[in-house]
Amino acid sequence: MLTDEQRQRVAGSLGLARWVASNCGPLTEDNVAIAYLALCRAAQTYKPGAGMTWESYARQRVRGDLLDTWKLTGGYRRKRVASPLATGST
Repeated sequence: MLTDEQRQRVAGSLGLARWVASNCGPLTEDNVAIAYLALCRAAQTYKPGAGMTWESYARQRVRGDLLDTWKLTGGYRRKRVASPLATGST
């Protein structure tokens, strides 16, 4: 359960969570849902006096949860681009 203060933080940061999701990978409903849940978890664990702004903390937590979820589920992976320096010939 979120406190009123935590709910206000989450409500004011939905756009941030969506932005992080869109910058980490494809903007799908699943990724946005993961980002919103991560935002709620971030609101529960955020410590205002710990020296980090809410926005910075939330951004890191949302990105981390997205990446962790993709690792566990074998989800989104960025395409690897072959290096022009690695031609394979010696």
